[in-house]
Amino acid sequence: MKPGATTAIVNGKPLTLQVPVVIKDNKAWISDTFVNDVFQSGLDQTFQVEKTPHPLNALSADEIKQAVEIVKASPDFKPNTRFTQIALAEPQKAKVWDFVLNGTAVDAPRQANITMLDGKFVIEALVDLQDKKILHWEPIKDAHGMVLLDDFMACRRSSPAARSMPTR
Repeated sequence: MKPGATTAIVNGKPLTLQVPVVIKDNKAWISDTFVNDVFQSGLDQTFQVEKTPHPLNALSADEIKQAVEIVKASPDFKPNTRFTQIALAEPQKAKVWDFVLNGTAVDAPRQANITMLDGKFVIEALVDLQDKKILHWEPIKDAHGMVLLDDFMACRRSSPAARSMPTR
């Protein structure tokens, strides 16, 4: 933008500014309504509705629930096992690039990487959400799981000094 400019180019199209651009200390200053003007103009493309879901979209709440149900149905799952992380297992990078560059939908089923704690032992699993099955289940040797909120609460309950500390 140039000093005094009364238009801005947004996604290749001109947008008339309510107040001209001012340059001060090598910085461009614009009207406090500029962002709203961009959104109201229809020129912004930040929030487009997806026609085809992006293959790197995070797992939905339903997918997370499904992954948990699949794992809990496994004979390897123990009742006191805690889930520490459930995240999308990313599809092959070449397929993602093909989606981004050519719009080709990723044909691979969505999968979930799951990390669990069984007591002090870490377990990693890979779940196929389409076929509703566990593809990989591996106890991780010599690993220590993350400290969870309920671990902090157990420490607090077990320590007289910690119990007397105020909570916010």
